[in-house]
Amino acid sequence: MQAQATGTYRDCLRRRRLKSKYATPSGTITTLTSGTDAEVVKSATGVYYVDITTTQHGVYRTEWTGTGTVRAADGVEFTVDAPTVAL
Repeated sequence: MQAQATGTYRDCLRRRRLKSKYATPSGTITTLTSGTDAEVVKSATGVYYVDITTTQHGVYRTEWTGTGTVRAADGVEFTVDAPTVAL
């Protein structure tokens, strides 16, 4: 299963880089940077996303951080539940 984490920054012309960080339920943290990592995709002006492959059940945490003259951060959590029906 995949989830998509989206960061929207309308003042993106002032930002040098956007960082996307996410943690898996087991605590593994991945950090990706716009302009460096191809996984950070610009879908429109000021709108970026990262696809997260969910291989574990539990809570995933995501965070977007902007750097430059205007700094900002935003995050979200989502839960992947175990299937209730055997497939």
